[in-house]
Formats: sequence, structure tokens, C-alpha cells
Amino acid sequence: MNGTHSDIVAFAYRRTANPPDGGRSGKSPCAEQRPMARHIPFITAVFATLALAACSTPEAPVEPAPAPQAESGERCVGLAAIRSTKVVDDSTIDFIMRDGRILRNTLPHACPSLGFEEAFTYSTSLSQLCSTDIITVVLQGGGPRLGASCELGPFVPHTPIKGE
Repeated sequence: MNGTHSDIVAFAYRRTANPPDGGRSGKSPCAEQRPMARHIPFITAVFATLALAACSTPEAPVEPAPAPQAESGERCVGLAAIRSTKVVDDSTIDFIMRDGRILRNTLPHACPSLGFEEAFTYSTSLSQLCSTDIITVVLQGGGPRLGASCELGPFVPHTPIKGE
């Protein structure tokens, strides 16, 4: 649409800027016309632009997709409610709660060395741990050092299968 509008206006400008007598008379070719006739190229360009705009289909507003949540998962758990944790693998941590429930947290991405080290730390200014928080793997060989940092996922109730 903008390209069409610019072409029309530029064409109308070129027509009025180059008088047929080459500008030798000293008068604008539009000066001899009626006052309304001078504006016809501009008015034509405006109406052509409006007609093109009316014909275009407006785009539907794009609504952001809701954040994916695990079915019946919790976004946060209170720190005081956590009894212990069990690292299952590089992507999974079970949070054993004081009330006996197990909440499984499946990380959005594998966390290097988490399954091998089976130790992590976190820092939060709140009294809860949330799916947006970051854990950091604790590397234990040769004294504790920090490893990869990884984002938590939602906390989903989990019933252990026999042998887990």
C-alpha cells in the first residue's frame, strides 16, 4: 500500500512540476486553471489510497499462546513443605513433601551432570520454589564446585512405580 501511495503522489508531483511550455512563461500551468482543478491530482491520489486501504483485509490480532502447564501440576511449592529431593536423571527431580506426596519436576531441558552428581542448589528470595527458578548442579569431586544451571519445570504429582 505504501509503495502505491508514493507512486501516485510522485506521479502527480512530476506532472505539476514540469509545465508543458518548459517553464518559459514564468507562470505555473495550474495558475490558469480554476482553483479546484489545481488539487485534482492530489485529491485523486488521496482517494486512490483510501480505496486501496478499504480493500485490504485487516489482520486479526495475534493472541499470545498460554504458557504450557503440565496437567494438574503446581507452579510453586513452599520450601518448608519439602522434606527431601531425589534426582532421577539429568531431566527429572522428585520432591518428597512433608505430607507424603511426591511432586515430580521434569526440567524443560536436560541439565548436564545432574543425574551423575545427584546434587543441586538453588537460591530464592521467596519462601517457595517455582517453575521459573533456576537450580545449579553441585560438582562433588575434589571439593564442591558449581556446574550447569538449569530451569525447573512444573511440579506434577507422581505415584512411584514398584521398583522406583
